[in-house]
Amino acid sequence: MRTPPRYTIDSQESPKAVPVPLKPEDIPSDLICAICMCLPAETPVITSCQHLFCHDCLNKAAKVQYCCPVDRTPFTGELTLRGSLAHRIWRKIPVKCAHHATGCAWTGTVADFSNHIQICARSAR
Repeated sequence: MRTPPRYTIDSQESPKAVPVPLKPEDIPSDLICAICMCLPAETPVITSCQHLFCHDCLNKAAKVQYCCPVDRTPFTGELTLRGSLAHRIWRKIPVKCAHHATGCAWTGTVADFSNHIQICARSAR
C-alpha cells in the first residue's frame, strides 16, 4: 500500500499580525479560515472537500490528524487556492493594518498586507 504524500509547509513563521477587513460583513464566510476564524494573511489553502484554511492552521491540524478538520475527509491531491476564482476574490479583499488601533492608517488589499506589515512603523519586529 502506497503512503499518501504529506501536506507540509515550510517552517517559516506566519505573520503575527492578522489583516482587519474594512467591511467584515462583506467577507464571504467561505473565505474565512475554518480553524482560526480569521481572514488568512497569506494565500490560503483549500482542501479537496473545498474547505479553506490558513497555511499555518492547516499545517498544525494535519500534524494531529491527516484529514480535513471540518469533515474529516482524507487529504488527496494538491491543496491550493492559487489560480482559482476564490483566490482572485480573496486577493482583492480590502483590509486595514493590524496596528490601526495604535495609529497605522494603512489600508490596502489582503494580497498587499504581508508586504505592509514587514515595513509598518507600528509593527514590533
